[in-house]
Amino acid sequence: MEVSKGEKVAIVGNNGAGKTTLLKLIAGLYPPTAGEVFAQGEMVLLRGLEIGMVDELSAADNLFLYGSIYGMERQKIKDKFNEIFKWAELEAFTEAKLGTLSSGMKARLGFSILRHVEAEIFLLDEALSAADRHFKGKYQEVFQNQRNSGNTFLIATHDLNFARMFCTKTLWLSNGKQMAFDATEKVLTEYINQEPLSVVDE
Repeated sequence: MEVSKGEKVAIVGNNGAGKTTLLKLIAGLYPPTAGEVFAQGEMVLLRGLEIGMVDELSAADNLFLYGSIYGMERQKIKDKFNEIFKWAELEAFTEAKLGTLSSGMKARLGFSILRHVEAEIFLLDEALSAADRHFKGKYQEVFQNQRNSGNTFLIATHDLNFARMFCTKTLWLSNGKQMAFDATEKVLTEYINQEPLSVVDE
């Protein structure tokens, strides 16, 4: 498969299909056992919006920690501090221990920070899984604003409506094999009906 600069690609498949493994391969965390992976551009892999946060620290301290992990300069974090907490609707929790926040609140903070991370390639693994109805709409608005950007997105997701909304192409994986890689609506129709367009053998 080949993904061009600026494309938005959904990766779908049942649990265990290989979606997360593929993202780790692209990010360079796993070496390929066969074939080669080429990627050009600054890349961010996001697996779960809470990964990298520390429950014993305050939400404010986690903002600086999390932002730094994803390459944000300290001054930028300071400049965006109030806006990040406001977007996440967590202004009253800046000094609260992160461990006292719900998983949804932590995810909101993580995603609010992610909006300011600069990269050319975003690899996202179920970035919307912790969103309630209200924040799912806010998340989707952020992605809508990225639709025509030059940034490249590969997003592993079970949310087919999100894939239709944001992604022009979709990759369908099953048991580590590529079943289809084509226009999103075409692939999702086949995926829902479980009738593969093609099977690519190793």
